[in-house]
Amino acid sequence: MSMSRAWKDLKLSQPVMRAVLKRFEYELMTPVQAACIPQFMNYKDVAVEAVTGSGKTVAFLVPLLEILLSKCMAVRKHDVYAVIISPTRELATQICEVLDVFLLELPQFSRQLFIGGTNPATDVQKLSEEGSNIIVATPGRFHDLLERRESGARLQAALRCLEVLVLDEADRLLDLGFERQLNDILIGCHASGARVSSRPRRRTRCRSWSAPACATPWPSPSARSKVFREHHTSWRTST
Repeated sequence: MSMSRAWKDLKLSQPVMRAVLKRFEYELMTPVQAACIPQFMNYKDVAVEAVTGSGKTVAFLVPLLEILLSKCMAVRKHDVYAVIISPTRELATQICEVLDVFLLELPQFSRQLFIGGTNPATDVQKLSEEGSNIIVATPGRFHDLLERRESGARLQAALRCLEVLVLDEADRLLDLGFERQLNDILIGCHASGARVSSRPRRRTRCRSWSAPACATPWPSPSARSKVFREHHTSWRTST
């Protein structure tokens, strides 16, 4: 049975649906979106391999926002609910531009963009004064903020409410030499939640690859993961 590509079949919240239909004027989902969004919304870890321009950004932003709407009843400005790691400043900025359109319909959520090439002291100040519910960052800058004495403890505390972690274009993240920083980020995100809960928190993770897929096995999808490869247009469960 073929997957439905109609947005209305997803039963999205009204704000997200308004953004999709009115602001973006999307008519149908792309194959990547149709395959990934339902799985992501059901709290499955998702790994995506698809070409540039296939709609990957919306494929993870829509379920990310739906998860936040369902989980975050009382939004606090210094709680970080989602982190999106992107390999370059340009890609991180593009993600923020798309996210900003969605946030026009969801003003209760705030976001920050933390990228290299800017003054890290300014980012520390923004984090302290303004907070952020959704962080979009390059790995080097986010790692720097975690490691800095003046921001690390505050960011770790903010991550205690983390629900979603996205690694965008994971193959490029690895090709650019960020494996150590990414491992530290994953450890930091996990540790921050562990300190405030006596039971393990379930976090949803999305990892995207640009096609063709990278050869490295990191990060290996978990047994709960779903993997989508656009050129096969099919799902398989990881083993």
